[in-house]
Amino acid sequence: MSETRYGNMRILRFFILAFMILMVGMLTATVQTHAGSWHKVYLKPGQTYDVSDAGWNTTVYIDKAGSYTLKGKSTKCKVVIKSGGVNVYLEDGLEIDPGIKANIGVATAGLIVEDMSGTVKLISKKGADAYIGGYLMASAIEKVGYNSKLVFETADPANPGTITAYRSHGSNSAGIGSTYEFSGRVSTGNIEINSGNIVATGGYMSAGIGGGGNGNAYYITINGGNVSAAGGTHGTGIGGGFHGNASNITINGGTVKAESIGEGAGIGSGEQSKYAKNIIINGGNITARSDLGAGIGGGQRSEVENLRINGGTVYAYSRNTGIGSSCDQHLGILKSLYITGGTVVAESKGTAIGAANSSPGPNNIYISGGIIEAKGDLIAIGGGGFSSVTDDTRITNVTISGGTIKADGGDKDFGSGAWMDQFNLTITGGSILAERAQMQSDAKDQFGNVVHRTNVTLDGLGNSLFSVQDIEIA
Repeated sequence: MSETRYGNMRILRFFILAFMILMVGMLTATVQTHAGSWHKVYLKPGQTYDVSDAGWNTTVYIDKAGSYTLKGKSTKCKVVIKSGGVNVYLEDGLEIDPGIKANIGVATAGLIVEDMSGTVKLISKKGADAYIGGYLMASAIEKVGYNSKLVFETADPANPGTITAYRSHGSNSAGIGSTYEFSGRVSTGNIEINSGNIVATGGYMSAGIGGGGNGNAYYITINGGNVSAAGGTHGTGIGGGFHGNASNITINGGTVKAESIGEGAGIGSGEQSKYAKNIIINGGNITARSDLGAGIGGGQRSEVENLRINGGTVYAYSRNTGIGSSCDQHLGILKSLYITGGTVVAESKGTAIGAANSSPGPNNIYISGGIIEAKGDLIAIGGGGFSSVTDDTRITNVTISGGTIKADGGDKDFGSGAWMDQFNLTITGGSILAERAQMQSDAKDQFGNVVHRTNVTLDGLGNSLFSVQDIEIA
């Protein structure tokens, strides 16, 4: 009886083993059919590739200089560009939106430009509409580092195509730029937009164009096109992500709309970053908004240095500061802001143009040209104050040597907040147009103590025009 039972067990084990082998074989066949054996596809110069042909977990490599064309729709692949001297044309209807079938369990961008020497151009075809997405925490279009150059263009500026790079709010990565870095800092940059329609949306801690969470952004240039960039709560429209610095962002032309829905700048640095440097606007039609960062300049707690508006038509809004630095925990020094030209409108619930209301200083604002309208519920031009710093750096300096300026501050047209040691206003030229010129002098705290003084200098005005109904030293 026992021998029969033993023989039956052997037969049962044999059938179980045979069944397992058969199932493994069928699964392997299925994977090879539907997944392309986790393919690597290398494109040849001049090739047109239909991403609809990609199987599961397909990586499409472009590793040689030349021109390429992408078309079709896929959730199963990503494209990695490893060489400079590459032009990639994007057909109408292209969708690369990787999901779990593209990189099981691992975040991946739809298109990745690796950090190498050389230039990569993404070119939308005439009237084309192309979409790039990302999987899990990755960017949509990931620009690794800033040694390589990524350029956006369209084949026919008269009938421009559109490139949309989208990341969901929860992704923490940029629409175009760096992927979220959990354990340290990462930098992206050397991004240029020359023509076409670019729509970039970043995640929670990220820029629309620039840094993901903990990501710096360097060397972003917009020469033309129609650019719409929206960042997440702690990031920027264009610039750094959360904790991300911004440097050398230049706008020479085009129509640009940049927005942060939180504490990052519309254009500039992210929240809790160290600095925003060399943010320069030479031309174009720019609209920049932030909820609690600066419209243009610094995210909360960020120092701002060499912020320049030389031309263009500029509108900036924030509940904090329109153009300049934004406040948080007695930080946000405005080292230097220059307005030399253009048509500039700045609006804010706090300071329209200038320093954060908690910035200790020294804060420096120089206006030498342009047509400027500054409307702040507290201060039109100036700012700074409410700082715990007790040294002699609590100073805000405003120097006006040219331009036509309309200043409308709910509290002060020109001035600083409480607890500043000194506010200096020097006017040597230009035209100041206002219903009133209200400047604070020898302000006192709640105990009646003088907390700062105001020095107003009018010198060498020549034929400068002051259209003022009432001058008040309050």
